[in-house]
Amino acid sequence: MLVSTTSYDTIDLPSYPWAVAKVDNNKAVVTFPELGIIKLIKFSKCMTVTNIKDMKVGKCCDGVAYSNNKLVVSYLTNSPSVKILDMSGKVWKKCDKDHHGKYLFADPRYLTISADNSVIYVSDMGKNCVIGLTFDGKVKAIYNDDQLKGPNGLTVDRSGAVFVCGRWSHNIHQLSPNLTKVKIVLDIKQGIKSPAGMAYCQDNSRLYVCKQYDDIKVYDLSLG
Repeated sequence: MLVSTTSYDTIDLPSYPWAVAKVDNNKAVVTFPELGIIKLIKFSKCMTVTNIKDMKVGKCCDGVAYSNNKLVVSYLTNSPSVKILDMSGKVWKKCDKDHHGKYLFADPRYLTISADNSVIYVSDMGKNCVIGLTFDGKVKAIYNDDQLKGPNGLTVDRSGAVFVCGRWSHNIHQLSPNLTKVKIVLDIKQGIKSPAGMAYCQDNSRLYVCKQYDDIKVYDLSLG
């Protein structure tokens, strides 16, 4: 499906950006792993950039999501973790080990939040799974599947369904809120190849899928 696009504004960046999350209708955050900062970018009603604020959050800050005035950030370090930060960048909670003292993550990448703002979903390429965490760091569910290889981008729809990119399996999986498999909604037959990032538009039921160094494809899920 082809859609028209418009570029409203551009800004010069100091390093490569990794992940982006919406804060509200005129604010977004972007992670810069090499610099260890998150930029909070504010837009005007006509979508021009009006203000940029840097938050120092530590290097290797990869994925980011927003919920209830908190930022949730994944860190790909020697001790991989997910941290919950306030909007000044101060750590509120660190999630890195289970109740047995073992590391929860191997290679945490992208994040999204459940529709009811109670669960953090994390794609872990090292463990080849999606992990669902409560905000106090407890594991609620884990999704593994032979048809999911290299989980990357995540998103949710209004009903709570979770969608995850299988980068190396060239598909998109739809999961229930408790991370049970519903179906594979898209695969290489629909032009899916090495999907890395994804976003869902609630207004038109469209899934926006991209891969690194390539274009964005749009799929209308309302068509089944």
